[in-house]
Amino acid sequence: MVKLMRGIKVLTIGLLSILLLSISALAATPVAAQMHASDTNVPQVTAIGNYTKIVTDAYTVIFPNNGGEPQFVWWANNQSDKVYVAQFKGLIEYAQIDNNSSFLLKNAAESTLFVTLVQEMNMIDSMKAQAYQKAGAALVKADDAITTAGILVNLGLGNRTTVMIKLQAALTILQDIKQYANDTNVSNALDLAITKVDDAINAVNTGNNPDDAIAQANNQVGNVLKAGLNAATQLIDDRIAQRENLMDLAASFHPALLPFNSCAWSLSGITPINDNSGSSIGITFTFTMINAPPKFDLSDNNVKLVIRIYAQPVTESYSESGQTLSYSVAGGEMKMDLIISNWNWNFAPKTIQLLNSSSITISPGLALWVDASAFNATGTRFEAFFDNMTDINATLAANTASFTANGGGASIPLTGNSADASQLIYKPILTNNNLAGKILKMASLNKITLNTNSTLEGFFRFVPFAMVNSNGVVTIVPVGAAYIENGNHLRLFITYPYFNGTLTHDPSIGVGNVGAASSPLYLVNIGSNGVTSVQALPASLLFSTLTAVGMTSVIVLAGAVALIVLVRRRPAIA
Repeated sequence: MVKLMRGIKVLTIGLLSILLLSISALAATPVAAQMHASDTNVPQVTAIGNYTKIVTDAYTVIFPNNGGEPQFVWWANNQSDKVYVAQFKGLIEYAQIDNNSSFLLKNAAESTLFVTLVQEMNMIDSMKAQAYQKAGAALVKADDAITTAGILVNLGLGNRTTVMIKLQAALTILQDIKQYANDTNVSNALDLAITKVDDAINAVNTGNNPDDAIAQANNQVGNVLKAGLNAATQLIDDRIAQRENLMDLAASFHPALLPFNSCAWSLSGITPINDNSGSSIGITFTFTMINAPPKFDLSDNNVKLVIRIYAQPVTESYSESGQTLSYSVAGGEMKMDLIISNWNWNFAPKTIQLLNSSSITISPGLALWVDASAFNATGTRFEAFFDNMTDINATLAANTASFTANGGGASIPLTGNSADASQLIYKPILTNNNLAGKILKMASLNKITLNTNSTLEGFFRFVPFAMVNSNGVVTIVPVGAAYIENGNHLRLFITYPYFNGTLTHDPSIGVGNVGAASSPLYLVNIGSNGVTSVQALPASLLFSTLTAVGMTSVIVLAGAVALIVLVRRRPAIA
């Protein structure tokens, strides 16, 4: 028995020692080492002739490095026969007409649309002028009736009924014209004329100085005629004549489309993104438009695509002039910042104001055009997918794509050819999230999945908000989207409202299984000049380790306590 008790004591001491060693080991282990991966899973970069190849843990992406426009071909590492393609085709200026925010190719904002709108507004105002002329003829008729009534009263000819018929006829004409009056001065003059004729009718009925009341009605109808004549003259002389001179302005417009394949692009060197300890957590590089076609000279060096690829999931937080917009980025996802500065608008507010019409409302907008699809790449060299996608055998292409977002979703067939764009309907959402003690304004994410009947579909994602910096004042604006089915691929149009200054927006590409661990390991702060800081965050892996050690420690401690109690209840015999 003595030996047994001594053995229990030894076991108890051993268990307690294990507990202490476990806690000490956990405390001594560097937190960053447990939470974050080393540089080994940072994307690997190689050059293949005119292309750059980047390999992440999940997928491989290839893009041109020879001055061509941004376009990307990528595939999951374990499914290289399923290829996804995204070609950034250009920027399209368009007009939203009559409060319709939809993107339509027929409303591309160039000289032909401007001329069409000028002609349409001229036609509307010409019809208004004709309406004023018809109203003028009716007013003359009403004026004649009132004048006749006055003559009958002054000369004592006819009876009260005859005078009343003349005045009532004039009143009916004035009331009929009033419902069509859309000029404020004319409308006000008509209101007063109707009141004066009513007064004249009452005066005739009561015999209370009817000749004076009829004279006042007669004078006011004359004022209506003057107001109508002035309105018609303004329409004809001021608006229509001035708009004819705007035809010369339209001749100086640039085309609605800035085609990226007609521009020269520079590709920066690929540099690491480091955390505070100096360890690399990803890479970054930039496409910059350095030479645009004629009439787009202001776009030189003002259109960029800044790209970041992280080894681990992160939360990016873009801050500028007091405004902050945050969003999730999966590990391996190719995250992009589209930056457009100093866009030279054809349909700028000042230009639209020159049209000077309330008949048609016009709001300018800009759309990023991206062609995207998925293909069965068996036996096809990757270079083929950088050409026009319509030339690729349609039988190799996916039949459908899908769209998912907060408050919206759609299945998109890719076998037809749309006459014009269809809108993607969704509700952009911003929520306040607490991350590492910071309250972040997190944006929802919209996703186009490029289906290939595969478990690892490729995707194109975008944040449904953009940041606009106008002379140091930053606002967050909503972003829209539309698409066209084009045989074997999707033409996607991401739309932005009018901005004066710099717009920054966030699309991305990847494959379906990137970032399987959704919890971010880093908070990456972004500014107008790129990454400003990287903050390591507590990871779920550390929480799991703490939980496991804690549970083990509790069990060990409970066992040790139980043994001590047992020893105390049954002391050893000396």
